[in-house]
Amino acid sequence: MSAKQSMQLFRALRMSQPTLRQPINRVSVCRFYSTSTEDAPPPLLSKLKADLKTAMRAKDTPRLTVLRAIMSANLNASKTSTPIKTDVQLVALIRKIQKSSQDAAAEAKAANREDLVQKEEDQIKVLNEMLLRLQRLLAPKPSPSWAMS
Repeated sequence: MSAKQSMQLFRALRMSQPTLRQPINRVSVCRFYSTSTEDAPPPLLSKLKADLKTAMRAKDTPRLTVLRAIMSANLNASKTSTPIKTDVQLVALIRKIQKSSQDAAAEAKAANREDLVQKEEDQIKVLNEMLLRLQRLLAPKPSPSWAMS
């Protein structure tokens, strides 16, 4: 057999069987971003959700009622044209709930319903405590004195 014929035979065998040198058809993977396109909820809202779970475990009824009212108002606001996107808007919502509780307590007092007055005052106390804590969290942190120089 001549060298030319053996080379032709060798090439024919090489082309008939796939080898590792031939490119393998790979599926190209397109990775989309895993984050959602919607805005993230305010950080304080996630803290309030954790507080809700804690209040459920502790069976703290006034705190649970207040937190559920805040979550409900947030859900209702999310369905409007101006959803709550910032912590400042969330604090404004809590103040609005506080004002409505104060009005409800005044109406209950006018109607001589001491049980409702006590319930609303407990809720107002929880709201005041919550607002104080949130204002401390939102307050600007003073920079250290060494950073000023």
